[in-house]
Amino acid sequence: MIRPFQESDLAAIKRMHEASGLPPNCMPDLTNPLFFVRLVNEVRGRVHAFASIKIVGEGFMLQDREQGTPQERWEELTALIPHTLAKASDLALEDVSCWVPPEKEPSFGKRLIDLGFKRSPWRSYSTNL
Repeated sequence: MIRPFQESDLAAIKRMHEASGLPPNCMPDLTNPLFFVRLVNEVRGRVHAFASIKIVGEGFMLQDREQGTPQERWEELTALIPHTLAKASDLALEDVSCWVPPEKEPSFGKRLIDLGFKRSPWRSYSTNL
């Protein structure tokens, strides 16, 4: 039976997480309202599986590369991005992710790191709904 998550499911979900071998910091705070979908699969009164969806911000950055020097464009980004991230934080988002095309990653990835982003060691997979 697939049903909504209940607080009483938390112990079973924590056990599944520990047994999965994932790092402890990968166990989400399931009371966080950004987890707006939380479902369990219950079989004979026991939680067998859990799935959730958390709201995450997806960052997009575009610049007119014909305007200004590379230094001026960098200064524009370093001014704009902190304001953009602060606005996301004001709206209660906890994180923002950027997906960079592979051909742009060697150069733009360095810029993102300079802006405070971290390269995720995990591959990203997406689905369109």
